[in-house]
Amino acid sequence: MFTQAMSWRPIIGAVLLTVAGAAAADEATPAKPALDPEKKVTCVTTQETGSLITRHKSCFTKKQWRYVNDAHNDEARHLADDNRGRLSGN
Repeated sequence: MFTQAMSWRPIIGAVLLTVAGAAAADEATPAKPALDPEKKVTCVTTQETGSLITRHKSCFTKKQWRYVNDAHNDEARHLADDNRGRLSGN
């Protein structure tokens, strides 16, 4: 197979470099940490009322979405309570 002019050293060296490179690549890739569902960002695109073109994109975590929804609900409740019981007219 091999003549005396050929040596095993280059072949063994190439194999060792390949194995060492594969091991280094495995060590360089860190394990992915478990994703916290509370930190996942969710984006919603809403269209502006009265416009066919203008859209707004809002991206928040679950905790931030809860805060935004609670703030909007409180504002709507406040407006409804403010107008309840008042007489309308001139």
